[in-house]
Amino acid sequence: MSSEKFGYTRAFIVFMLLLLQGCTPVSIENNKRILVQGKFVTPEGNALQGIRVSTKTDINGFLSRGQGTLSEVVSDENGDISMVSLDVDPEILCLDIKNTSNDRRLQSFTVCDSSFSRKETLLDLGEFELKEIIETSIIIRHNSDVYYTLRSEASSVRIGIEDWNELSSYDDLDLASKYTTRESFLSSENQIDTLRVTTTNNSTVYLKLQSAQEEYIYEFEVNEIDESYEIDL
Repeated sequence: MSSEKFGYTRAFIVFMLLLLQGCTPVSIENNKRILVQGKFVTPEGNALQGIRVSTKTDINGFLSRGQGTLSEVVSDENGDISMVSLDVDPEILCLDIKNTSNDRRLQSFTVCDSSFSRKETLLDLGEFELKEIIETSIIIRHNSDVYYTLRSEASSVRIGIEDWNELSSYDDLDLASKYTTRESFLSSENQIDTLRVTTTNNSTVYLKLQSAQEEYIYEFEVNEIDESYEIDL
């Protein structure tokens, strides 16, 4: 590479680094801090160790690119976390909640605040439940063409909140982000089709089947001992 091209390349890299640094909304000059604390449990109330919580910025695509991490902590044997993190302006702060253990699959969350949600320097998750992820299947026997809509609780949830104090009640709300929905077509040529579902333990799967003659609605309460469900049309 010529010295001239090398100079242009170096200048471009320096410019991009300065640009990214300028876009990162960390309030370093004011040395702002927040305290994040909470306890992670199963729906049965058992403590969950190894849950990683990261505070991240959610601006200019930082979060989607895995950048902008401000601080992180992993829950202890009692399921507890407590960490002091750099703060950013409201509406661009997210908590990334994920399980770090390979022994079990647990629901993950991204929780982002709004411009109205943070008046204090404490973000208290309270006792936060994480559900087990399981896989099940639905076997459909049919002699005609069928359109289906399948709705189940998602293994990864993104929540936008107005008030951190209300976060513990998220599971009582019918939030669109809690669910995943897919739609497709089953041809009569197959006669037997299997829909595989990844969802949370002890949750409800909703299935709507639409043929030329009739519509069918099904609800399945899935749990870890269920292997599959069968439908004959």
